[in-house]
Amino acid sequence: MSLDVAHSVFETSHVAECPGVAPECAATFIPPHEHHVALGLTHTELTAEYDVRDGMELALRLPYDVKAMTDRYTTLDGAPFTPPYGDIHHRTETLRGISDPSLDLDVAAGDAWIVALGTTLPAGHIVPDPIVLGREGKTHEHIQFGSGTFEPRLACSGTATSFSRAPRRS
Repeated sequence: MSLDVAHSVFETSHVAECPGVAPECAATFIPPHEHHVALGLTHTELTAEYDVRDGMELALRLPYDVKAMTDRYTTLDGAPFTPPYGDIHHRTETLRGISDPSLDLDVAAGDAWIVALGTTLPAGHIVPDPIVLGREGKTHEHIQFGSGTFEPRLACSGTATSFSRAPRRS
């Protein structure tokens, strides 16, 4: 078993303007403005590995995420701005939850190769399409804890020291 923790902060901004920012655009003028968002992401993952037999390992990964967001709105020249549609798009909040776990089977193929077969398990919290909800003027999240689907994967890796190259002939 192992426990891994990673943390990083991401900052982004984008210009929002009518007509796509909110349904209020149909009734009132909303000047172009910026959404500034910072996301502190802490990803914790508990991994349990089991040796099925010699050369074959089963691994279950259970991720837990803390997603701390801060937001602010400004006019294009940097002055504070309070949009008439409120905080339907971004909010200062902290979300916590399990993200999609994954199950993998690694098989040694000879001395130099490993073939891995696995999938994510759709257990993380997801939300309906945030773009559609925003256009409808409904509060929504852009941050999710999974994909809502199984995501199968197949991988093959080899050890570089096991490869040899015959000398070139002139």
